[in-house]
Amino acid sequence: MAEDSRSRPFIWDIVDQLNNGMESTEEDIGGANESMVDQISPYEWELLSLDPLELCLPFEPNTQIPRTLQLTNERDDHIAFIAHTANAHYKYRVEPSQGVVPPQSRCSVTVTLLARHKAPVMPTDKIALWMARVEEGVSAEGIDPTTFDADTGGLVDEVDLTVVFTT
Repeated sequence: MAEDSRSRPFIWDIVDQLNNGMESTEEDIGGANESMVDQISPYEWELLSLDPLELCLPFEPNTQIPRTLQLTNERDDHIAFIAHTANAHYKYRVEPSQGVVPPQSRCSVTVTLLARHKAPVMPTDKIALWMARVEEGVSAEGIDPTTFDADTGGLVDEVDLTVVFTT
């Protein structure tokens, strides 16, 4: 219940306690008014939250239809990101494809499957989002591949965004 989120227990510690036979009663809960979600720190490796985790891209022949992805930074750090499209068969436009999300803020990213005359062969694909903690003042132009090098001691995360093609 600490105000500083870094002082709160991690969810895996709570789950471990529950799995080891700790039983809750109304007296243990004490009629708390706060949501348990508000009391639990984010996972250490979760730098940005993605919404949605599965991006549906409708297919219409020779038409580009954009979809918006929200990146939310609930941390007190500046978080850099870069989007990588692994499958060369599918051509996406991701705007912005890299950037920095300030503390306690959001960034909208637009993902567009470029116009094509045939529907994608596979019904799903992935877009990899790399994330890393950066110093205040780093701009999107200051991001390079070394930003996401875990060997340099920075906190780095990678999330695969599932892309589903619909007709």
